[in-house]
Amino acid sequence: MKVKKLIKKLMKLDPDSIVVMASDAEGNKFSPLSDTTEELYFANNSWSGDIASEEDETHGADPAVVLWPTN
Repeated sequence: MKVKKLIKKLMKLDPDSIVVMASDAEGNKFSPLSDTTEELYFANNSWSGDIASEEDETHGADPAVVLWPTN
């Protein structure tokens, strides 16, 4: 999902609602949102990848907004 689609979805919701994140697609665990950051993302496949570290060559990385859970 891109940021513009997320914004459209969020604008329809109660702004006082808490943001909770699932730890996996099956919904086995949940955690409140702690923070967001802008990072560079390397996709390993269509469902997972890695965030670039300072030492990484960033060619081929995509800009991403990362939602960080509390736990």
